[in-house]
Amino acid sequence: IGVDDPLGASALHFGPGLVGLIAVGFFGEPGLTEGAYSFDYGTNRKHHSEEDFIGIFYGGNGTQLGFQVVAALIFTAYGVVTCGLLFYGMKFAKILRVTEEDELMGLDLTHHGGPAYYEGDAISAVKSRTHAPTNGASTGEAGSNAHSVAA
Repeated sequence: IGVDDPLGASALHFGPGLVGLIAVGFFGEPGLTEGAYSFDYGTNRKHHSEEDFIGIFYGGNGTQLGFQVVAALIFTAYGVVTCGLLFYGMKFAKILRVTEEDELMGLDLTHHGGPAYYEGDAISAVKSRTHAPTNGASTGEAGSNAHSVAA
């Protein structure tokens, strides 16, 4: 689908979050759900039995699993809509992407003032960096700092 997710945020947050959300419908223990829903199951609610609130593996009837699936669908729809508005709005305003030149040079140099990684010994690289001039490093040019640090 052409999603640019260099940090893996979607796989890290959406996938495991969805698994955890659905797992409650399977593994919701009676002792924990009593604490969440109070000791009077279903007070002022449509569902009145303990089986409505516990996971299937603990004798539940699937109602809690249904709640969890509906919540997952709602959270997913909310995320898609809000992120879609945000990212398509940024794309429309032409502020979503950096220039191809900046992307090829590396954003660490062009936007953050220095290289992300150093060749050679890391300790000597850090020491030489503290004494090296920073010509052009903060302006996006691969100045003498980037070249003098590499051993």
